[in-house]
Amino acid sequence: MFSARLDFGIALGFVAVLLLASLLNKLGDVMFRKGLARPFYLRGLRIHHRDVLMFGLPSAYWFVIYLVLVGALKVIWSAFWTGIETTFLIAGICLALDLALDRASIEMRVRAILPHEVIYLLIPAYVFTHIVAVLP
Repeated sequence: MFSARLDFGIALGFVAVLLLASLLNKLGDVMFRKGLARPFYLRGLRIHHRDVLMFGLPSAYWFVIYLVLVGALKVIWSAFWTGIETTFLIAGICLALDLALDRASIEMRVRAILPHEVIYLLIPAYVFTHIVAVLP
């Protein structure tokens, strides 16, 4: 049904996502141990970065692959590599802003309407506007 090249690309992409998630998980552990990162709570429930990285990231990858395979999304190959580079840049900026806001006073964080970690939504927002196109 699909070419072997596409199957290989999907598998290779999944391995890359798992390696990236593992690397980011280790980075998160180191940052937490050194006191640079703080726990994230959603409605009083502590969300560990490992849960997001090791479940959420691969699940999101397979969801996007599914949408590509059924024809709901199309990868914009002409913008793919520069888009990936920009995605990493945005992720780095989000991480730096997250760390800076973690240092903000507790009073300031309590007054916030949303937790500042929502800045990470910029990453999929960028991907869905510059790397993949939603087909009608």
